[in-house]
Amino acid sequence: METKARESIEHFEGAHQRAELDGVPAHLIRNAAIVVAVFAAFLAIAAFLAETAMKDVVTGETKAADASARLEANSVKTTIAENDATLFRVIGGDRGERAAELHDTAEDLQRSHVAEERAKHGRSAEHEPGTEDS
Repeated sequence: METKARESIEHFEGAHQRAELDGVPAHLIRNAAIVVAVFAAFLAIAAFLAETAMKDVVTGETKAADASARLEANSVKTTIAENDATLFRVIGGDRGERAAELHDTAEDLQRSHVAEERAKHGRSAEHEPGTEDS
């Protein structure tokens, strides 16, 4: 690192000497060097902030994708539970007391599962299509 610093100083001194030979005042060279250093500092800060913003965007997108996958999985579970309840009703058919038990069990399962899903997602207890009580 010290070698690069030494090279930079030597380069600056060489430019300073050439500028004096060309008749450019020394204070203009110093001012130009200061302006370049300030611009370099702003660029470094902007690069750092851009990198931080990109990390935030990637993290946010990952969390959104995760939440979407969970919602889709819960939707599939709800559909499966509703279909299971329908199958219980159909399989029970006209088999008397056992059919009534299966029908009641299916209704209870469907109501409890729908209530759980609504509680998870903060929805009200309003009836949704396909969940009317018989």
